[in-house]
Amino acid sequence: MNASLAKEPTISAGQKITPFLWFDGQAEAAARFYTSIFPDSEVTRASPMIVNFRLCGLEFMGLNGGPHFKFTEAVSFFISCETQAEVDYFWDKLLAGVPAEQRTVLEGLRRTIHAAAPGAEEYIGYGLAGFKLDGRPLVYFDAWKDHCAFYPASPATQEKFSDELKGLIASKGTIRFTPESPLPLALVKKLVLARVAENKAKSISQKSSTKTRTHKPKQETP
Repeated sequence: MNASLAKEPTISAGQKITPFLWFDGQAEAAARFYTSIFPDSEVTRASPMIVNFRLCGLEFMGLNGGPHFKFTEAVSFFISCETQAEVDYFWDKLLAGVPAEQRTVLEGLRRTIHAAAPGAEEYIGYGLAGFKLDGRPLVYFDAWKDHCAFYPASPATQEKFSDELKGLIASKGTIRFTPESPLPLALVKKLVLARVAENKAKSISQKSSTKTRTHKPKQETP
């Protein structure tokens, strides 16, 4: 039978696509952590290899596939929040497993970023706590086993403050510090303000470029 003449099947209702996440032995622990945060969520099946779970009514599958593949910024999930109370709830859950000393430092960073960039939106990006302003990524931060990290999301901005970053462990895109030797909040404010200015300049340049292309004058033919 000619495939082009075949009738399209009737597609049944319900979820057709299941997000599939690869873990290295932590699938069940991750699933139980996720389901402890969101409503209408539960682990529906768990075995040493496969874990099925539901988050906010959406089915997920976790596979303990070994160390061959890692989570990267290529995959992330956006959490929609309608109120600041929701944002604070998820923020508290994100920090629940962080040692108290690191939590205090990160909360200070969060307050400073909000003060320097009013209207910035919090989100999780690249697996990190992040902020966006006017739809553009602004800065990120996170806690690791033996340090905290601040990510200016701009090598140019970080380079601009290289003298003030002396004494801290700074590599391309990352500024590392500890609760004992924290990143000065005054410097955090400068970095955030610089990123706000950089993003604003990019937006203006992009709008100008779009306007130029839209109104490009016609060339007369000789």
